[in-house]
Amino acid sequence: MKTRRLVLALLLCASMHTPSFAQELTGTLKKIKETGTITLGHRESSIPFSYYDDKQNVIGYSQDLAAKVVSTIKSDLALDVLTVKLTPVTPQNRITLVQNGTVDLECGSTTNNTDRQKQVAFSNTIFAISSRLLTKKDSGIQDFPDLAGKTVVTTAGTTSDRLLRAMNDEKKMGMDINTVKDHGEAFQAVQNGRAVAFMMDDALLYGEVAKAKRPDEWAVVGKPQSFEAYGCMMRKDDPQFKEIVDKALAKVMKSPDMQKLYAKWFLSPIPPKGLNLNFPMSPHLAKTFQNPNDQSLETFVPTDMPAVATRTPAPKPAAAVAKAPAAEPTAPAKESSPGKSSTAIDFAADSTALSASAKESITGLTEQAQQANRIVLTGYADKQQSTDAKATAIARASAVKATLVKAGVAAEKIRIRYNTEQARHAVSVKLQ
Repeated sequence: MKTRRLVLALLLCASMHTPSFAQELTGTLKKIKETGTITLGHRESSIPFSYYDDKQNVIGYSQDLAAKVVSTIKSDLALDVLTVKLTPVTPQNRITLVQNGTVDLECGSTTNNTDRQKQVAFSNTIFAISSRLLTKKDSGIQDFPDLAGKTVVTTAGTTSDRLLRAMNDEKKMGMDINTVKDHGEAFQAVQNGRAVAFMMDDALLYGEVAKAKRPDEWAVVGKPQSFEAYGCMMRKDDPQFKEIVDKALAKVMKSPDMQKLYAKWFLSPIPPKGLNLNFPMSPHLAKTFQNPNDQSLETFVPTDMPAVATRTPAPKPAAAVAKAPAAEPTAPAKESSPGKSSTAIDFAADSTALSASAKESITGLTEQAQQANRIVLTGYADKQQSTDAKATAIARASAVKATLVKAGVAAEKIRIRYNTEQARHAVSVKLQ
């Protein structure tokens, strides 16, 4: 009897230290189990994702998510201690360091795309961005065509580097494109007058503004040239490790902690200067967190997020605003009725013209509108903006209404309202 009890006790003890998955450890997890160490790749100046604070500690949104992954690995492998080794990476060497085993997991601001998927594996999407421009407010640069014949800077080895060179070749713009090793150096080039603009992911550009000596002197401008998904990188053909990484990320993404984590880094004062990026979560990203996936956004057409997010758009001349159809009184939007279709089309904030994707969709929108309750046009502007900005936003919505009426949508089915909640300058059309 005593022997039987001893065997049961040993079995129980063993079960308490068994990983949550039953298969034999392989690849990265086997390495971590045997060494008791995991190596995380991090960026040095990708604010607010992964960067050094004023005490040279690695902090950031992506770093916090990496910590969640480490905690899950430690628990699932039943490790009493899991040592975390931090290794700085750059856009130029990050893929190589993951491939050769120097880094086990890189969580920073790395875009998941099909070319990189041939070299490494990506986790569930941790963020979604668009590529735009950072420039001085008085530079005269409002969009990419304004860069013709001028010097532009970007970070070497990034998607923006590739896109900018392709644009220069295709449109014969004559830009002088300079590349540097990191985002901080790129912004420094613009601050010193060595370039008129810095092209990069919008969230990273706002991060650079946050650490500027005079943030009010800078603006993020231009029509987005791409929509991209960030993911954590790991070695290819290691499904066991990817499974545990994705599991850890999905758990936090679907929990209330995700909203708190996002607010901590994008809606609150952040180190080193305590400035707030004021970068609201897009509807697309919110949906991604509820349904985690590792898909790239190379073919993504944004239908539920503002096409342009700028805090400092150039106000239109009063005459231009006066020419737009008069805005109707604002009215609260009704909730979609059960069974009714719902879609949305977004328009660039710096133009009353339809975007290319909207033009392709206008026919279907018009047909659906014949049976719909109504269409809501919303003019977005910052709460802090002047009444002129509000008038311009409403004028843009009015111009879109005129386009829809011309396309055959009954005018009585269209309503215009002004919205300050999104802190965006854009016009969206929602069919209810």
